[in-house]
Amino acid sequence: MLKTYKATLRGDKIEWATDIPKVLRNDKSVAVYVTIIDGNDVSDVSNGKKMAEVLKKMASKGGVSSIENASEWQREQRAERNLAEREN
Repeated sequence: MLKTYKATLRGDKIEWATDIPKVLRNDKSVAVYVTIIDGNDVSDVSNGKKMAEVLKKMASKGGVSSIENASEWQREQRAERNLAEREN
């Protein structure tokens, strides 16, 4: 399973938001995918705490009532994504 680490890319340098991932501590090379998040400034990136608060608020109101079968909906959503290194 691919792991995600939060960081900021400045030119050709990565500034880790937390400690350097263990896999990189021995100064070895690893293959990576970089996803550029819309917006030109790091301050534009959503705050995880704020997102969690919004999700809690939604859940307290009963979630999305238009979804009759949440498991089936989730499977459909996953099937529509293009995944790296996988033919569609």
